[in-house]
Amino acid sequence: MRAGRLKTRRYKTHPLRGAALLLAGAVLGAGAFLWLRGDGELPLSVFLKRPASTEAPPSAVRAETMLTLPSQTWYALQLGAFSDKKEADALAAAFQSRGAAGYVQAGEPYRVLAAAYTARADAQSVQTRLKNRYQVESVIVEIVRPEVTFRLNGSQESLDALGDALEEMRQAADRLNALTLALDQGQGTREEALAALRSERTTAQALFTRLQALFPQGTNRSVAEIGDMLNSLSLSLDAALNASSQTALGARAKYCQLLCVCRIADFARGQGSE
Repeated sequence: MRAGRLKTRRYKTHPLRGAALLLAGAVLGAGAFLWLRGDGELPLSVFLKRPASTEAPPSAVRAETMLTLPSQTWYALQLGAFSDKKEADALAAAFQSRGAAGYVQAGEPYRVLAAAYTARADAQSVQTRLKNRYQVESVIVEIVRPEVTFRLNGSQESLDALGDALEEMRQAADRLNALTLALDQGQGTREEALAALRSERTTAQALFTRLQALFPQGTNRSVAEIGDMLNSLSLSLDAALNASSQTALGARAKYCQLLCVCRIADFARGQGSE
């Protein structure tokens, strides 16, 4: 892409109603420099390998794009909240054996979550069923991901990698939600569910490897966090693929979905507070 040309990528159109993040970089010779700007400015350097040729390769040509991560609200069933993470982990483990995600959301308090839904009505329906059929009390909590807008400036290859990584975490939450609903309703076969999970794992692993190759470790906090999200998802999907029963498979799939929902929401909120 010719230097200075602006390319806009918006995965979903929304009026700007959340915090805005400006993430910019400039390609200089063989290096790429990224700046993270919120209320203040924090320069962060990312160095790429110097090409053997003196002529800049296509991937090093400067490009610029706008990327918007749209807002979304999920409705999660909370089984308990604790100031002590060990207590939260113990409750999570107890519920995982019963088919719940048992995901512990980081923070204070540590929230133990069973599942998350895009519609409050779905969460309320499952909440009622848990209480009437299994005598399990739960409360509905909202997990809000604010809208965040990024301005990315650097090599086209790097910009594409960052955009694809964020989009994967966002879309994986939706796809895993559909999968867990199907499992709960007894739809589809175990083989189909495993194939879907393998596909998600392959994608997450490939995107993580791509980020590692383009961005040296420890040079950019935001990129490192995106990479950690993908790696955590990949490892959790591995655990789901090794589930010993259909109940464990459903619980692990819900865990992976909640990991996507919570981690990318935390990431978006963190960028807005910079």
